[in-house]
Amino acid sequence: MQLNIKYIKAQVAIFFLIFNVLLNAQDRPYNTMAVLVFENEGISVLESEVLTDQFTIALENTQSVGAIVSQETVKEILEERDVSDETCTNESCAVEIGNLLGVDHVVIGSVIKAGEWFTMEVDLISVETGSVVESRKSLYNGDPNGLITEIGLLAWNLMNKISPQSLLEEKAEKEREAQLLAEQRAAEAAREAA
Repeated sequence: MQLNIKYIKAQVAIFFLIFNVLLNAQDRPYNTMAVLVFENEGISVLESEVLTDQFTIALENTQSVGAIVSQETVKEILEERDVSDETCTNESCAVEIGNLLGVDHVVIGSVIKAGEWFTMEVDLISVETGSVVESRKSLYNGDPNGLITEIGLLAWNLMNKISPQSLLEEKAEKEREAQLLAEQRAAEAAREAA
């Protein structure tokens, strides 16, 4: 019975998704999309989920997508299929989930931390063809709080849109902060060495 209620909820969510698409489809290059939780290495699952949510919000802000399936609906479908977020990170799984959700495109990605560097990669996959339509990669070295800005820029880049000035200004500020921090660390190291 529990499974049937989840299935009905997912079907209702998909109905509203399609309805929303019909209202907005004329001026958006992508009708429907789902974003799967990003694969993580060197960061926690919670951090990966937060970055995935922020990426989804940024995608919505690009106004390039008619409708994006909620993370809750995606998780319900994954649970029904006994698939965990961590294992659905390849194109074939993305296409399978995309078909179940009734979307045109699925985004998969990863956030990897190695030392002080973060590597973020995203692929936009066509559910119909199973092929990668767009792929973007971003490298970031700085305060982890700056990842929110970087992930937002990555979403705009994936949609082939010019990033808003506010995001570019945030990035510049984060870069200044990182430079200042690096200079402070270098000065402290020099003092300790003397």
